[in-house]
Amino acid sequence: MRATNKYCYFMEPTDGLFNAKDDVHCVPLTLFKGFHVETGDNTKLTMCFGHNKLTPGIDTSHAITTGSLNAGTNDVDEMVFTITANKQKEVIQDITALMNTPYEDGMLVIADNSNSVYASSYITSVQINMSA
Repeated sequence: MRATNKYCYFMEPTDGLFNAKDDVHCVPLTLFKGFHVETGDNTKLTMCFGHNKLTPGIDTSHAITTGSLNAGTNDVDEMVFTITANKQKEVIQDITALMNTPYEDGMLVIADNSNSVYASSYITSVQINMSA
């Protein structure tokens, strides 16, 4: 059965355990907002998504409906990759190619530290930074 939506999968810990807050993030591709480079660090690349953590008491409607990165830090979830120095363009190309590939199960593994599976050979790890 073909999935109707694609989801991007990220796992931060290397022990394979889902035993801490925000160990894993599986976000709809429709919330993808873009990439940016952290100032002064040529081994980092950040992938941004509209905040989608549906927690009681947290209003996520603004990020989901406006899709604005300028709406405030609470509206953006960031996946920060450690990559081979100065390979940001290549990582973006590899991830974009994966996003555009037909996928039967709908889950795109972008970065899984536990199993050393990455969408690009230039990615060595991911850190998940969820909005409050």
